[in-house]
Amino acid sequence: MQAETPRKPLVSVDNLGVTYTHNSGEPVTALRDVTASFFPGTMTAIIGANGAGKSTLFNAITGQLRPTTGTLTVDGRITYMPQTEAVNWDFPMTVRDVVLTAFRHPTPDDKTTADEALASVGMTAYANRSIRQLSGGQKKRVFIARALATQAPILILDEPFAGVDQDTEEVLFRVLTARRDRGALILLSTHHLGTLRSMDRIVVLQRTIISDGAPDNTLFAASSSVLLGTALMEDMRKDGDAE
Repeated sequence: MQAETPRKPLVSVDNLGVTYTHNSGEPVTALRDVTASFFPGTMTAIIGANGAGKSTLFNAITGQLRPTTGTLTVDGRITYMPQTEAVNWDFPMTVRDVVLTAFRHPTPDDKTTADEALASVGMTAYANRSIRQLSGGQKKRVFIARALATQAPILILDEPFAGVDQDTEEVLFRVLTARRDRGALILLSTHHLGTLRSMDRIVVLQRTIISDGAPDNTLFAASSSVLLGTALMEDMRKDGDAE
């Protein structure tokens, strides 16, 4: 029997560290000694209390900041959806226009891809509507559609389920799962307990990785840390109360 070819990671970090200078002039360590590899066809949640370094890790992977120490390897295009989208809500842009910003010079095929992405998140009926007229959850669906339209092999999503209702959360999770099943690597941060057990893997971050593995084992390890468990559960409770 022929041995199975080992999968190659799409993203690898090795002893990654990020330090910046505070306004006071003092150095602040945002990440230290972070080592992990992420593979195609998987969906991983990066969790941790506020200030744990999740967004910093995403910014390092996407090239928006340079690590202070360690190495970072990315094999493939990345689509990144940050928590706050840089959209001028006063600009007369339609929902379809927002999705088409995924392409530098949209072709007819790109427009078809954009419409298919909108259909996948249930936003076809809103394609010609101004983005200003949408609710927060509807806007989130549009930004997910934009990420999907790029067809990048690596999707990084910072809090994609924040501020959405249950129906939207289920739609978004379904389309992300479908993209994973087609071979994409999906990295996301979330405070939503309901989605965590459906992940392939959970990485618990507190400036460094304190637990990494299957959902049940990883969540138990996180909750067993009194300090992190209390802070993390409080953040999740606040996130749930805000919706």
